Amino acid sequence: MVSKIQTGLLSFILLVTAPMVFAQATEDAGSSVEQFKQWLQQQDQKNEASLKQYQAPAKDSEKDAGESDIAKAAFSQLLGRTMPMTPDQIHAFKKAVDTTQRAVAIPANTPPKPMSSTLLVSLAPGEQPPAIKMSQGFISSLVFVDASGSAWPIQAYDLGNSQAFNVQWDKTTNVMMIQPLQPYTYANLAVRLKGLAPPVMLTLVPGQSVVDYRVDVTVMGQGPNSSGMESRAGLPKDASAALLGVLDGIPPEGSKAMTVSDGSGEAWLSQGVMYFRSRYTVLSPAWLDSMQSPDGMHAYQLPVTPLLLISKLGKPVEVGIQGD
Repeated sequence: MVSKIQTGLLSFILLVTAPMVFAQATEDAGSSVEQFKQWLQQQDQKNEASLKQYQAPAKDSEKDAGESDIAKAAFSQLLGRTMPMTPDQIHAFKKAVDTTQRAVAIPANTPPKPMSSTLLVSLAPGEQPPAIKMSQGFISSLVFVDASGSAWPIQAYDLGNSQAFNVQWDKTTNVMMIQPLQPYTYANLAVRLKGLAPPVMLTLVPGQSVVDYRVDVTVMGQGPNSSGMESRAGLPKDASAALLGVLDGIPPEGSKAMTVSDGSGEAWLSQGVMYFRSRYTVLSPAWLDSMQSPDGMHAYQLPVTPLLLISKLGKPVEVGIQGD
């Protein structure tokens, strides 16, 4: 009896609670569906946000690309205004400038030929003053010596046209520097030597094809520093001119070269006399005439002889001379 009562009671409970459980289960199922829908919406929102996140840099990159194009255009305009020429045009311009500068610098005539010479100055009346060959842009040095080749100090000078020539002198030595300032203006120069009454007159001639870089002006007399070796007097005028050329290394006209045994000098035979050029002093035979340059070069006029005795480093040395 009791079991029947329990069985009936359980059945009653099940009948009462079953709809409730089913309703709860149904409610839970509905809630799960709603949660699932919400989750899907959240995923869609996240995907949309992610898509926007990835699309934003693309827009920024497009913006940056636009700004970069503007910067490039501005730089190109600035470069064009600052340096409008191309590299090839710049090279062509430099070549044109170089060609122009070279054309301006090169003189219209052939550049003058340099030379070093010796001038023989006679103080006798009626003698024509020697000329100094010059050219604008070139300096000529004048070295004044006496007949023995010793330095003859300068005391003073006067220039005919001080606007056309520039003269430099240290007021103590026998050397004077002269430079023409104009291409073709002539003038003369008066030089007072120490202890010599008459001035040495020279003619300055610019615009020449040959320029006297150095001129040894030999005054026929004895200066205050003379060594006592003076040229012989009474010789013909052309003999001194020939000897002067030998001193400069120029053989007399029509002469024949002779052979010097040890190379101590140069010798030439001309009109029955012998000319000898050397840095050494001739001791024998007795010479007929002699000249000496300030740098120690000697020129001798001698009788024809097959043997010379010279002083070489303080010792007498025999030198053989051969020639017709």
